[in-house]
Amino acid sequence: MARAAKLEQQIPIHMTRPPGSNRSFNDGIAPELRERLHVVVSPLIAIEPLGAPVDIGPEDAAIFTSGNGVKYAPQGAGQRAYCVGEQTTQRARQAGWVAICAGNDAT
Repeated sequence: MARAAKLEQQIPIHMTRPPGSNRSFNDGIAPELRERLHVVVSPLIAIEPLGAPVDIGPEDAAIFTSGNGVKYAPQGAGQRAYCVGEQTTQRARQAGWVAICAGNDAT
């Protein structure tokens, strides 16, 4: 009986990324497991733009390590961008950059 009760307990999981950044991870969890999770959203950081103007010339390139970098960068106008991860690469392409996936992590 104690084993059955233990299996029904919810599993705590703490999401520490900025708000909205956990969605793709959560969507990838199998529904039967998701039902057993108690998700606690507790961001450790917040992503905020600096507000400083960015001057990117036609021969310049950008390096994006996350989708947030793409979000706050100026629209690309055919300039090259080196990106970490496929999702960041796709976001950069949608923003007008000629984006190249340079790997799945910063290495």
